Amino acid sequence: MKVRMNLKQNNADKFMDGVIEKYHFNKENKSEMTEIYNKLVETAEPLAAYKINQKVTGVKIIDDSQAAIVCMTMGKGPDELKDAYTKNKELDKAYILDCISNELLMNMYVEFNKMYARFHRRYVKRYVFIGDEISTEKIPGLLDEIKGNASYNVEIGSMDMVDEPIVQDGFIASANKYGVLTPTKSVVFYALLTENPNQTCEGICDNCNNKNCENNPLYIEENIEE
Repeated sequence: MKVRMNLKQNNADKFMDGVIEKYHFNKENKSEMTEIYNKLVETAEPLAAYKINQKVTGVKIIDDSQAAIVCMTMGKGPDELKDAYTKNKELDKAYILDCISNELLMNMYVEFNKMYARFHRRYVKRYVFIGDEISTEKIPGLLDEIKGNASYNVEIGSMDMVDEPIVQDGFIASANKYGVLTPTKSVVFYALLTENPNQTCEGICDNCNNKNCENNPLYIEENIEE
């Protein structure tokens, strides 16, 4: 299944304040940063493609759970915009773009979790990232696995579904034999699923407020046996 996603933030002003604080920018840069954010949202093509995992991975936590293998990307727009800044020797803008892109990609996890629950009545409870339990060199094969899934597009918001096979050439992302992804603002991961809405993952742990989640370092630290 291939899904169009949305990068535009409901509160762009608050989002930019968060980027400024996290990456230690000066508040005087906010106007310029907002302009870069707007260009990024305009040129990006955020998508997610996924299918239910039907193979034995050798990783117990995946094999013991229902899981989806997911590729998520912001498209080639961020790379092209960064290249343009770099060629013009606007390295400060290229760095700002990287920081904003990273935060938007983090927010895509949250959107993916909500989208998956909306369409499938299953909830993402945990991520398993490639490079942790599974070698990055397996990424090309994982992308091939997702590509082989004839599917359809879903327009988030309008719920407009159109039958359309995933195109083999020009797929949303590709990888070399070492697992380096193109476009660069792309990720591949396993989403572990549950039918229990109370186990829903809020997103990447660094941005998570759920201290009762077993994946959150705060939970682990507070529950270590003396």
